[in-house]
Amino acid sequence: MTMPTSGGVRQTRNRTSTRGKTDGTREAGARACPFHSEGLTTSNDLARFLAKVDHEGMDVPGMNLRCWQWTGSVDDKGRPRFNLGGRGILARRALIEVLAGTRLADGWAVGSLCHNRQCVRPDHLVVCNDVDHAALRVGGRLGPDMAPAIRRLFADGYTPEELAVNLGVSTRLVAAILREGAHIREGKSACGF
Repeated sequence: MTMPTSGGVRQTRNRTSTRGKTDGTREAGARACPFHSEGLTTSNDLARFLAKVDHEGMDVPGMNLRCWQWTGSVDDKGRPRFNLGGRGILARRALIEVLAGTRLADGWAVGSLCHNRQCVRPDHLVVCNDVDHAALRVGGRLGPDMAPAIRRLFADGYTPEELAVNLGVSTRLVAAILREGAHIREGKSACGF
């Protein structure tokens, strides 16, 4: 199957892959992941990423879990940066892309529930639209201090949909706030780190 690209050149979608085999041989009929065919190797990139993280970061009031502080390079605005597949991008976006195994679509951003610019803890990050991202920015409607109140309202019987309408954000963002730290309370690991 072929698909059009931005330059009008057609690119084959089903390619044979050598990924997944340590001896470099190809498996018959194996399809290449578009993410890996671009040179993005999740295991190497994840190891490089985690080497630039202080897992004992700051404690933010209202958050259940400590931040993971970025110790790698930052841009001129102080935002963490990471080189992923030959492109320098925001570190939070890079982490989400590595964990998801695909690039985020244009128009989506990665917001932080804790308002700590240097935090890259997956539990504190949420993929969001422009409205949610604006609400999460410092000075926006939602800060980490609101998380306990949102969790209390949920415990009192409000649905995520009702909370989202009242807060003027998406249900996806409310769900991320409710989920932050839930795996710790349930005795589970969030993402294997």
